[in-house]
Amino acid sequence: MRARRIVLTVAILAGLALLALLVFVATFDANRYKPQLIELVEEQTGRRLALPGELSLSLWPRLALASGPASLSGPQGEGEAMRFDSGRVAIALRPLLSRQLAVEGVVLSGVRVDTVGDGTGWRLEQGALAADRIASGKAGRLELDGRLRSADGDTDMALDLTARYVPDFGARRVQFEEIDARLDGAAAGIHGVNARILARLLADFAGGAYDASALTINATPPAGPELKLTGTARFDARASNADLALDGTLDDSRLRLSATAKRLDPLQLEYELAAVEFDFDRLREKLDAARSARAPSGTVAAAGGGVGGPAPVASEARPPAALAAPVSGDAAAPDAIAAIAAIDTLGTVKVDTLRVSGLTIAGFDARVLTGDSRIVADPLTGRLNDGELQARLGLSGAVHELSAKLKNVDAGGLIRDATGREVLDGRGEFNADLTAAGLDTEALLGSLSGTAALRLVEGAVKGIDLDQVIRQVRDALGGRLPVERGARAGERTPFSSMNARFRIENGVARSDEVDLRADWMRAQATGQIDLRARTLDWRVRATITDTPGGDPDPARRDAFDRLRGLTVPISLTGTYDDLRYRVDVEALAGGVLRREAERRLGERLGLTPEPGGASAPREQPKPIELLRDLLKR
Repeated sequence: MRARRIVLTVAILAGLALLALLVFVATFDANRYKPQLIELVEEQTGRRLALPGELSLSLWPRLALASGPASLSGPQGEGEAMRFDSGRVAIALRPLLSRQLAVEGVVLSGVRVDTVGDGTGWRLEQGALAADRIASGKAGRLELDGRLRSADGDTDMALDLTARYVPDFGARRVQFEEIDARLDGAAAGIHGVNARILARLLADFAGGAYDASALTINATPPAGPELKLTGTARFDARASNADLALDGTLDDSRLRLSATAKRLDPLQLEYELAAVEFDFDRLREKLDAARSARAPSGTVAAAGGGVGGPAPVASEARPPAALAAPVSGDAAAPDAIAAIAAIDTLGTVKVDTLRVSGLTIAGFDARVLTGDSRIVADPLTGRLNDGELQARLGLSGAVHELSAKLKNVDAGGLIRDATGREVLDGRGEFNADLTAAGLDTEALLGSLSGTAALRLVEGAVKGIDLDQVIRQVRDALGGRLPVERGARAGERTPFSSMNARFRIENGVARSDEVDLRADWMRAQATGQIDLRARTLDWRVRATITDTPGGDPDPARRDAFDRLRGLTVPISLTGTYDDLRYRVDVEALAGGVLRREAERRLGERLGLTPEPGGASAPREQPKPIELLRDLLKR
């Protein structure tokens, strides 16, 4: 009997409690907490919370405050940095009875975080956020997934992020631990990129400072260059500056970067970039191969399940119309240069060994300045093919400029590395002042203008052997047939010096100041090189002064003696791959006849040749005596 009364009493009390709870929920006006919630968010973050919809209280699966669409402004209440379609905040019951708000969990769906402006920035879409209790001094855990997209459309990746946090409401800061962000998708136009970012973050909302430590960045594209970085980062919202320090590898090349943003709006950046060895050509090849790989078809898999469920299929994951479609590396290059040139930066780039465009530059050191729509590297120094390089390089959307000086350079190696062709050998100096427009090879060559000069010693012109040409001329003199054939690999004409100056206009290099000297001849040349069409058209006038190397062979000496003092006309025409030379033997024979006539006339005038074939006068008679003697004859 007593037991029945106890059970009945407990049941009545439970019923009354449930009835009281139902009455409380039915009569509770959650919207009266809007001002308190808005004030709390603005106090903690400095941002303005907008709750246009009604708030409601639910009991299942736990006591929770539900909301419709809401948005969060940017700093100082400007713009819209974040919004969500619906939210649910789990609330502790006991503090609520005392008119206090204690959050036990948060779930947001349809999250959108937007930093896009002026065609740049990032956007998180289709996001879902879930967090444990949010209580001062108590640890919680959050999960976030969604799609991360860039404004230019080049990046579209599934995001899965987890982290632990400990808020301190009194100090208005949050310590985030074990931040682990996984990304999977297209990045910079490369499909199938897997990336992972690990870090710790102290967010000090009171001081406006955000410090990231134990920062680790790993990115691996298929068949592309792998990126591995570690470092630290700091952002000071009140002072509007930031610092970044990274150390790691890109495509197995060790590099180190330290950067300071002295101003964020507009951005003013100073940096130092150093690397031991960097192969830009290999990096570009891998990036091009990765970009040319076909995009995966079918469902775009998210990087982990997360709280948002499965990722949308490809048709649902397309960027909105406001985001541009991905573009190729060549098409994106002008935009990339324009974006860099618009930022106010000053930095130094130092690479022990830099490989670019087939060239290897040792001790590369450049001071780089950007801003005012220009990128300028001045000075730019290093060692190129054993020569000392000093240069100034300027890039802009309209025109590019290059001023370069090379001292004691291996010219043959330089041309071979840059073009893959065997053109000449020799050491010396090279100077150039050039301008061009465009970024692809054809546009650069077609617009190239300016001046260039070279001075070489102890080298050789490859593809033609003038010694062999002269011997052919000897055999062809009788029939007065032209000597003509193509350039041949392995043939060369040694020289003791070579000087040339070029005037370049719209990709055509012209010169009438080419001077070539050897121990047995001297030559001048006029003509042009069409860089875009890859053709040459030259006229060479070679004057024989001796036998090559003092050759004692009588037949060879005879051939050269017959041509000594004469100009051998040679034309060089054709494409780089089909270069031909031609000697006008008929014109040369006419020169031989003229010289023979002059020799005989000299004999009649009392002139005799010196030993060795060079004509030299004996004691010169007076002009009147020469005339009298000639008349007698």
